[in-house]
Amino acid sequence: MIPPANEPRKRKNFFRGLGKFAFGLIALVGSVLLFAEFTRFETSGGELRLHVFGVLLYNVGGKWLTCGVVLLGGAYAIYEGYQQATHPGRKSL
Repeated sequence: MIPPANEPRKRKNFFRGLGKFAFGLIALVGSVLLFAEFTRFETSGGELRLHVFGVLLYNVGGKWLTCGVVLLGGAYAIYEGYQQATHPGRKSL
């Protein structure tokens, strides 16, 4: 039997979805590690290098806002990855 013409595209979207899902998991773990690093920085002092966007978020809302933004980005990537992997014809943002 001949596979449908859109089969390679579905497979490609599935693996893109898995990539987004994996990126989201890394971001979730990264937000926890970032929170631990901020806690260490606040208690013991020292130096912490951040991107200018991270510094701005930290100055506005502290470690909770900074880690929350990373956490929400990871959760959104997990959601988008899951949707793309399970619904290959769905349009992504």
